[in-house]
Amino acid sequence: MTLSSRAESYLAALTRGTFVPVERVAEALQRTGCPGFDTWLNFHARYAGYEEELGLETAVWGIVHNDPTWLDPGEATIERDGTRLYVVCADVHPSFDYSLYSDGEFSSTGGGGRCESFDIKVERSSVLWEATAGGRSWELDFELARAVKTSPEALREWAGGKIVVEASDKYATCWSSRDIIVIQRAGTVTAWIATDACERIGVYLRRIRR
Repeated sequence: MTLSSRAESYLAALTRGTFVPVERVAEALQRTGCPGFDTWLNFHARYAGYEEELGLETAVWGIVHNDPTWLDPGEATIERDGTRLYVVCADVHPSFDYSLYSDGEFSSTGGGGRCESFDIKVERSSVLWEATAGGRSWELDFELARAVKTSPEALREWAGGKIVVEASDKYATCWSSRDIIVIQRAGTVTAWIATDACERIGVYLRRIRR
C-alpha cells in the first residue's frame, strides 16, 4: 500500500531511532521456529525505530530491538491466537498489546484498535495528527459520538464530512470535516471535536435531540 502524503508527513514528524537490520529479525524469527513471514519483515523494514507517543507511554515500532524496555533484547516474541500467529511489533507497555498477525493485520489496545494492515493504522493516526499539527486543540466528545450512532449519514452531511478512504477498512470507517473527526466501528463510535467549534456543534446536537 502506498501511503498518502499526509501519512508520509506524519512519519516525517516522528522521531526515528536506530533499528535492528531486517536480516537479524529473520534470524530471530528462525530461532523461535516460526517462518519469517514477508508481512513481518516488510513491516520491520518500513517502520522499525519510529517512536509513537501514547499519552505517558511511548511505542517504539519494530519486531526486534537492541535495548528494549519491555521485550527481550535481540529476540522476537511470537504468540498464537487460535490457529493464527502474531508477533509483538513494538516495544511498549504490554497493556497496549501491539500485535501484527502473519496475514498483516494489526491489533492493539489504545494504539488504534484492529486494522487490516499497519499501513491503515498509520493513515488513521495521521488524520488526528494533521488536525492538531496546525495548533488547533481537539477533544473527545461523547455526546457527538452518541449522535453519530443514531444518525450517522445526516450528521456527516450536515458537517460536510468526507470518508477518509485510506484510513478506513472492514473494521472501521474514518470520516472527517473541518471541525469533526469520527471513527466508526461495529457498535462503537469515537468522535473528536475542535474546541473552537464546540458551541456551534453543541447547538446543532441539542436541536436534533428535540
